[in-house]
Amino acid sequence: MYQSTIDDVEALRKRHDDFAKALKGQDEKMKALDELADRLIREGHPDAALYVILLITFTAFVSCSFVHIVSVGRVR
Repeated sequence: MYQSTIDDVEALRKRHDDFAKALKGQDEKMKALDELADRLIREGHPDAALYVILLITFTAFVSCSFVHIVSVGRVR
């Protein structure tokens, strides 16, 4: 059986809030990259494919990072 003190619960709540804040920041960055890639594709920019590759790479990196954060239970 688990016993939690108020300090334990507050620490867990802070970790959750930190995680949610970090996730929101990453989501905003991903949306900005997605919009940039879409605009470059629409305009026929010669480097559009590079930005799509960067978006895919960034998405994969963020996904792996958050899996690691959840597995070790910390947010930097």
